[in-house]
Amino acid sequence: MHLTSVFSDFFISIREDPRIGPLHISLFMAIIQYWHENNYVSPICVFRKELMRIAKISGVATYHRIMNQLHEYGYIKYIELGSCFA
Repeated sequence: MHLTSVFSDFFISIREDPRIGPLHISLFMAIIQYWHENNYVSPICVFRKELMRIAKISGVATYHRIMNQLHEYGYIKYIELGSCFA
């Protein structure tokens, strides 16, 4: 999937979704940036600390709330594994 279409599809989807706020957008963009930096490997294994840094989110509880909401609302598929191994 082309990166431009991922952004376009996301912004079209959230246009009429009142549940989505700036933190959701920031975290989604951080996920896409992380995916891009890791050569579009899918699925990706993300690290909370790295995504929080990219998304400019400082609270762990906020990060988990927003990540879970993005999953709940259908914008991402999130599976918490705890650790990632190659």
